[in-house]
Amino acid sequence: RSMKLASFTGAMAYLFRQRISYVFKTICSKSVPASFAENSNWTLVQARCRLATKADNNAAESVLPSMLPSLKALSQAPPLALALGASGLIPFIALTPPVAPLLPLPEALALHPSAWQAAYGAAILSFLGGVHWGACLTGGGAASSTRFLWSMAPPLLAWVCVPLPTPCASSGLAASLALAHSVDMVYTRKGKLPPWYMALRWPLTFLAISSLITTKIFTSSTLQKKIGSKDKP
Repeated sequence: RSMKLASFTGAMAYLFRQRISYVFKTICSKSVPASFAENSNWTLVQARCRLATKADNNAAESVLPSMLPSLKALSQAPPLALALGASGLIPFIALTPPVAPLLPLPEALALHPSAWQAAYGAAILSFLGGVHWGACLTGGGAASSTRFLWSMAPPLLAWVCVPLPTPCASSGLAASLALAHSVDMVYTRKGKLPPWYMALRWPLTFLAISSLITTKIFTSSTLQKKIGSKDKP
């Protein structure tokens, strides 16, 4: 979290410095009398402005790409992977409490949409662990003990979350998906996962987590109302 916060802070500082540099460069180039601009001290100030702008541009190249994967990599993704990834969001969104009552779902799903969403989230989380197991088996990444062990962590986390009450299950699955995403970013930067995979994962993970958090909020509110109604005489 501290690394992400530092990256975000650095990016914001970069944007602020860019605006200040633009104003200062405008003053340097247009608003200074020629007699003063010839002064050696002013020339030194202008040189420092140019160096600072160049440093800011270099900082942006290192900070901003680390925050979000390049969406250009999506052009390298197999069309079938894009289609399957997008369709994989349907259960997350359709089973979210505000959406589920609006859809003609089967009776089994309509009665307990949040529980089915948690079960589906657990299946997806297990799949994300299997990606690393498969990469080790096929030689797509270093067959290290660390990666083999991590490949089993998402299924175990999913197994723990499923039997929990719905608000806790949704929260646990959302946190586990965020953890899996962070680990996959590390392996992608090491070249052990294709760049298009993380470019695809980012929007999918964001929407999946958003759906689970929405479920958590709605189910917690519903649970509190039921408890409050029981406490009334």
